[in-house]
Amino acid sequence: YDPIEYDVLVYAVEQAGVLHTETVIKLAGVKYEKAEFNTAYNEVLPTPTPTPTPIPTPVPTPTPTVTPTTPSAGGTNLFRLPRTFDGTQLMFWTFALGTSLAMLVIIAMYITKYKHSK
Repeated sequence: YDPIEYDVLVYAVEQAGVLHTETVIKLAGVKYEKAEFNTAYNEVLPTPTPTPTPIPTPVPTPTPTVTPTTPSAGGTNLFRLPRTFDGTQLMFWTFALGTSLAMLVIIAMYITKYKHSK
């Protein structure tokens, strides 16, 4: 077998009533794909079993060192805006807080009116 002369090599071996066929496809002399399958004589079509692709071994990555954060001079800001803060969030929270304040004012007015009517 000359890898430069042949691009596809197919060979078959018969063992105990089973035909073992292997196909090797080479591109420019480098093995590109290999397919093997066994065929019993009573089967109509062979069922190819693809070669498993090699699974790369995971390379352990160094664990990042955690540096303790010191609070800023003004203390910890609990209401700090997230980095992805946009105008939609601003409109939503303005509407939510405004509605809550309006409801509190309406309830306070209703309570004072109810007390004065008694």
